[in-house]
Amino acid sequence: MSLVNISKKFKTDKFQHGFGDFYNKILFNYKNNIKSIFEIGILKGSSLLSWNEYFPYARIYGIDKNNIDMKNNNIKTFVCHQNDEKLLNNIIKETGNFDIIIDDGSHDLDHQQISLGILFKNVNPQGFYIIEDLHTSTNFYTNASNYKRKEDKSNSTLRMIFNYIETKKIKSEYLDNTACEYIENNIKQCYLYHHNNGSKCSITVILQKK
Repeated sequence: MSLVNISKKFKTDKFQHGFGDFYNKILFNYKNNIKSIFEIGILKGSSLLSWNEYFPYARIYGIDKNNIDMKNNNIKTFVCHQNDEKLLNNIIKETGNFDIIIDDGSHDLDHQQISLGILFKNVNPQGFYIIEDLHTSTNFYTNASNYKRKEDKSNSTLRMIFNYIETKKIKSEYLDNTACEYIENNIKQCYLYHHNNGSKCSITVILQKK
């Protein structure tokens, strides 16, 4: 079954954002080699169930600020904020590193970049780090804090990615030089996806590790 159909089956919004086709094109050839997946942001657990069905040999992990019991022996969840470096490192001591990490968490710009700085080192070689919902870097979606976006968007995650595409350098006010250099020196491929159906704008990035 395709990832799009699996996403529809479990009623995750990833297919509405167009992510299903995008992920399927990039990840399909790795399906049987993926052994561990870690997702930031669980909500009701639909995407974890989707990954569990799509990747036949993968163990699935997820974190959320709320306790979510998936009642599935192949899925393990933790209560953790995505910018809690100490707790994230403790979790990784239990789980080991991952073939795929997906950030579908708060979508706040600082959280997206801090999580990348903490977790990119825990992606296995040839693995993938995915940041969903980069459209929060734009004016398309807003919330009470505008996802902590500055008026000039100088702190935006999307700008950080565009800068990497243009210069092969990672620049972020939330990461120190060591973290930035590690990320930029260990990216093999960068895939940027934009989907706009009129009522929804979706932007995501997949970073494949060397």
